[in-house]
Amino acid sequence: MTKDGSWRIDKVDRREGIVTAICDGEEYSFTLKGGKLFCLSEKRLVEEIFNARRQQLFAILKNDVNFKTVHGHSLEENERINSLKKFRCYITPDGKIKIVYKSSDKKRPTTHSSIDNAIRAQNHILENHFGGGETSEIIRIFANMEELKQVREVLFDWRSKEKGEIKRAAQILSRISQNLQRCRDDLKIEAFDQLESAAEFTDSLGRENPGMSLARTLKADEKLEQRIRKTQGIDRFVAQRKAALEIEKRQTQLNIIEAIFKLKIILNSGDNFFKNKKAIDQKLGQVLYLLQSVWANPYFEAIKEAKKDIIEAKAKASKAEFNLARKFIAGAIEKLSCIQ
Repeated sequence: MTKDGSWRIDKVDRREGIVTAICDGEEYSFTLKGGKLFCLSEKRLVEEIFNARRQQLFAILKNDVNFKTVHGHSLEENERINSLKKFRCYITPDGKIKIVYKSSDKKRPTTHSSIDNAIRAQNHILENHFGGGETSEIIRIFANMEELKQVREVLFDWRSKEKGEIKRAAQILSRISQNLQRCRDDLKIEAFDQLESAAEFTDSLGRENPGMSLARTLKADEKLEQRIRKTQGIDRFVAQRKAALEIEKRQTQLNIIEAIFKLKIILNSGDNFFKNKKAIDQKLGQVLYLLQSVWANPYFEAIKEAKKDIIEAKAKASKAEFNLARKFIAGAIEKLSCIQ
């Protein structure tokens, strides 16, 4: 196991107290023995040379959820990532939000330019598909089912109805089937197939057959009712996905606010603090740790620029160029203040 090789945490077994990591493609398992870190794979204590990795492994084995590290994600960050993945949400390397929507068991990946746009998309789904307005899907389906009930009343007593009533019933079936023709949902497509045939009031030989049309409207009604039940489940899932995105946005904003607070304290510190290289590196490092877990737009690009200023500030402070260091810290504060 080399010091500089690639490194990532692979598995955490809380019950057994074992962490498995991958280093240079090889798998290594670690545990605590007598308060010391022990490599089960190599049957030896882990040397001090693996200091950064030791800290990460200790933190995981001791369940320190606040620990952050440059090697992969902290446990807290992994929880954020997994809560989004649970609802098929993924943050891309350039800060966009990819959501894998499902329609009739077909996956439909959609990339939103920012977390705000992703949240708005969930609102749109909830309002237009499941809300109480006239345009909501459930309201439209109920309206269609009510109209189909009126058509069946005509078909039940076909012989006694006026030609005008029969014509209106046919027009209703035609209109509903045309609306369903544009749908992608399997249940709606099946309802469309039934209503398209029912609208002619004839069988395959062209003979009048209101009974067959009646049966087809009942089958279509059944499919639409199934769609309503399915929609109610989707409604809950979308609402939960929206909440997960809003929580991620709030965590991002909290990280930025905390970073600004820490930078202002550093900015207002005297030269003696800036002369302490270890202290300034540690404090600016804490800010970088906060900002490295800001992943989504519209914050992502500004965060990258602010991080450049902080890195420059560290470099200037190490050369005793304190005024320039303060200038870069002030620049980082300004960039972060614009997006919080």
